[in-house]
Amino acid sequence: MNDTDVPNKKYVDDAIAAAGHLHREVVNTLPNTADADPNVLYMVLAPSGDHYEEYMVINGTWDMVGSTGDGGSSGFALEVATNARLGGVKSAPLDG
Repeated sequence: MNDTDVPNKKYVDDAIAAAGHLHREVVNTLPNTADADPNVLYMVLAPSGDHYEEYMVINGTWDMVGSTGDGGSSGFALEVATNARLGGVKSAPLDG
C-alpha cells in the first residue's frame, strides 16, 4: 500500500489485529523483565492485601504505574516521571 491507495476494510482490520493491545494480568510475582509482555499491565496483590499494584516494563525495567487502591479510580494513569521516561507520552486512563 502506498500514500495514494485508499485502505479497504480488510486492510484496516488486519492492521488493527496486528497492533499490540494492552491488557491486564493478575500475577503472584512479576516475571523477569526479559520474559514480560510489553502489552501487559501486571497486577500484583499489595503487601497489605487490600488492593493491587500495577506494573509495566518500561525501557527494560519495572515501573509501578498505578494502584487499584489510589482513591477509588478505575484503571491507571501514568505518572509524570513515567511520561518523561516514555519521551512525552501523555497520561491516559485505561478502563476495563
